[in-house]
Amino acid sequence: MRPGAEELAREWMQMLNRRQAECVATMPAERSAFEAWFLHAESDGVTWIYLLCRFGC
Repeated sequence: MRPGAEELAREWMQMLNRRQAECVATMPAERSAFEAWFLHAESDGVTWIYLLCRFGC
C-alpha cells in the first residue's frame, strides 16, 4: 500500500462490510463468487493488502 493510503483503504473496507448484502444480491446463484480483503500492518509500519478471490463455475 502506498504511504498515506491507509485511511482510504480502511474507509473502503468499512463500506464493503456495510454494503455486503447489496454485493451478494448482485451475484447470480449460478455464478457465485468469493472475495476477501485483509489489511495487515507490520511492526515497521508497512501495511499490506491481501486479496483472496474465487469466482464461480
